[in-house]
Amino acid sequence: MRVVIVYFAPKHRDSYRTLAEGIARGLLSRGAQVDVVDGELEKEKRLSFYEYIVLGCEPASLFGKRIPPSVDRFLSQAGVIGGKRSCAFIGKHLFSSSRALSQLMKAMEREGMFLTYSEILSNRSQAEQLGSRLLTEKV
Repeated sequence: MRVVIVYFAPKHRDSYRTLAEGIARGLLSRGAQVDVVDGELEKEKRLSFYEYIVLGCEPASLFGKRIPPSVDRFLSQAGVIGGKRSCAFIGKHLFSSSRALSQLMKAMEREGMFLTYSEILSNRSQAEQLGSRLLTEKV
């Protein structure tokens, strides 16, 4: 299965890259082909040929009322992603994790993506566990 992990983190890029790599490691253990994409740098990446999409972002405000505007721009230009199975994740933040996760999920659903998982992650080992659980159901 071809899987892409896209993360958006203008301020905490390294910590989100670590989470994305942890998810990728878990997916690789399940036999998936995985690409990790920094959505802030690779703005014109097409996701049409991936079977599963994992999206993560950091909150753009202190209390998580907003996510980075680059998420909506990226998704609108990502090709045919409606109906794709997907997962949303947010890194653990003091005040804003659950609200930001909700905002990310709404953005993904607006594009027609089918969410199968959502998670708030605090470290690489949790991310790896998430990755190893993602592809358990059959298409």
